[in-house]
Amino acid sequence: MKKLVKNLVLVSLMLVFAAVAVADDKKAPKKTRGKRPAAKARKNNPADTDKDGKVSKEERAAYRKVMAEKTAAKMLKDHPKADTNKDGKLSREEIAAFRKASAKKRTTDVKKRNPWTNPSPEMVKRILERHPEADKNKDGKLDKGEMEALRKKYMNRPMPAEVAKKMLAENPKMDANKDGKLTRGEVHKWNQAKNKTKAKAPVKKTDKKKGPKKGAKKKGPSEEQLAKMLKRMPKADANKDGKLTAEEAMAFRKTQGTARLLKKHPEADKNKDGKLSADEMKELKKTIRNAQKAKRDKDKKAKGSRKGKGKKKK
Repeated sequence: MKKLVKNLVLVSLMLVFAAVAVADDKKAPKKTRGKRPAAKARKNNPADTDKDGKVSKEERAAYRKVMAEKTAAKMLKDHPKADTNKDGKLSREEIAAFRKASAKKRTTDVKKRNPWTNPSPEMVKRILERHPEADKNKDGKLDKGEMEALRKKYMNRPMPAEVAKKMLAENPKMDANKDGKLTRGEVHKWNQAKNKTKAKAPVKKTDKKKGPKKGAKKKGPSEEQLAKMLKRMPKADANKDGKLTAEEAMAFRKTQGTARLLKKHPEADKNKDGKLSADEMKELKKTIRNAQKAKRDKDKKAKGSRKGKGKKKK
């Protein structure tokens, strides 16, 4: 009897758990593959014309079209010259062309404009805010004479003592009047002279493949480098004077190189004199190149055969 009661309790518990699981499955949202849900619209979204709380593709496209027309109309009102064909509308091409032309004009205007001789209205406004005494005739503008007076005043201003000290330590020629002080004008003149010398200096043209032009002296190793080389390679000192010259170092390197090549390719020394002549070296280089090429071709073929086998298996 006890066993029967236990079994009935177990069965009832299993039925309860099964019912709960089924209810949870029904509540959970179904996952859809491949279908992208429609974008959720915010409240009072102007793109949502049917007010269903979602923005469809058609509604989005229509809204973008309306906005593009509005911006084109505004641009036409502000810049009527942008309408090149005079049809009262602005096409995409006309808008792009106008923007490109205006950007180009801005860059040329900035390059032409000199802040001292031809300052912009914004700059004049800023100058008058900071230096109202510059406007001597009180007309709210700055003419050439007023700008020149302000420029002289600015250029005669001394640089901060710490900055001047550092700059004079690096470039003492900056101090043109030799008074031990630096003004902004002196720094400006020195920079201008430096830029002019840079512009006038001839540029050394070198071919990347051929190196420097013929006749140009090649810089050899320094004395410190030669001393280090002598410690590592005492045999390089041919005349045994305890010093290593650049010529001795080059000659030793050549002999070492030929010795290594002869060890690796003894068949290259055809006359068996223990050296490699120019013709022998040329022929050896040719054989090495051919061997490398053959190896590359072999590797390519091996890769191709592996790929073919893999495709067949699939």
